[in-house]
Amino acid sequence: MKDEAEWLRAILTTTLDETAKGRAVLVICETIKDAELISTQVRKLKKNNVKTYLRNHQNQEKQIEVVCPGDVIVSTNLAGRGTDIKAGRVEDYGGLHV
Repeated sequence: MKDEAEWLRAILTTTLDETAKGRAVLVICETIKDAELISTQVRKLKKNNVKTYLRNHQNQEKQIEVVCPGDVIVSTNLAGRGTDIKAGRVEDYGGLHV
């Protein structure tokens, strides 16, 4: 990627394309700042079904227990291994796009 704007545009485009197919999307970020930026931008385009999971100790996993078709999870690599994510019906739509 040439710059941050192109990087963000690629993430947003892929996220919207995959959720339009009914797939759930997991975006894993290196930093909390990146996760907050992506989460904010996705929420501007996709008003609902956006969940954030930034730190392992904040009990945010409760909102992500079951992932439904069209959900977007924006997470950091600090948030855990994702073993608490239950795919639910997303497998019917091609699974979880990471």
